[in-house]
Amino acid sequence: DCELERLEAAQIAFAAAGGYEIEARVSRVLQGLGFDQAEFDRPCDSFSGGWQMRIGLARLLLSEPELLIMDEPTNHLDVDAVAALLDAIKTTNAAIVVVSHDRSFCEAIDCSHVGYVCDGRVTVEERALRPSDFSEADRGVRNVATEADASTAAPADSKEERMRKRQQQKELSALPKKMDKVEAAIADAEANVAALEKSMLEIGADAGRAIELSAERDAAQAKVDDLYAQWEALEAAMRQIEADIGVASAR
Repeated sequence: DCELERLEAAQIAFAAAGGYEIEARVSRVLQGLGFDQAEFDRPCDSFSGGWQMRIGLARLLLSEPELLIMDEPTNHLDVDAVAALLDAIKTTNAAIVVVSHDRSFCEAIDCSHVGYVCDGRVTVEERALRPSDFSEADRGVRNVATEADASTAAPADSKEERMRKRQQQKELSALPKKMDKVEAAIADAEANVAALEKSMLEIGADAGRAIELSAERDAAQAKVDDLYAQWEALEAAMRQIEADIGVASAR
């Protein structure tokens, strides 16, 4: 009876800690950061630095912290890793404090409060960023709203617009990997075309086999053309999203 009671208590604690949902949560977070399910069991050290950054973000999100403090988080990150970081920030329920000199990153966060340092003190205001927050001449000594701020400040995005931008960030993060896969498929398909053309040169006087190889070669070339079309469509989609959200590509 004691063993059964301990087992029941352990099962209750396991369920309360989210043990039964952890695999689904891990899958959802990793796929949201651009990982394919086939990569879930790969060793971490087999990924590039940018993708290891995403692994770190996944660990951070799965820990469900109540507060995140980030000091210059975009240092040494490539464009894809910055996009993944922004996506993680926008999807977490944690309160986040960011210290950064990266203006485009700060503006992309869509913050609710702004703090600046002056005379050894930090002043925090509940508002959006404004141009004077990045003034080289001011540097926080006299950080007040000006007429220029009012005229250049963009209106706050609606909930629908924020959701659209977040979806675009997810799509942008996933596109490079999709393009890499298509490029690998193109290389394989072109190698197949070359092998078929080589066989056609070596077939000799067997007309029947020559006709078969010619048909196979035409089908293989059509596959190559289709893959190139897919790659071009992905590239066009990437350029369009980059233009919409103002991100420069690293490709």
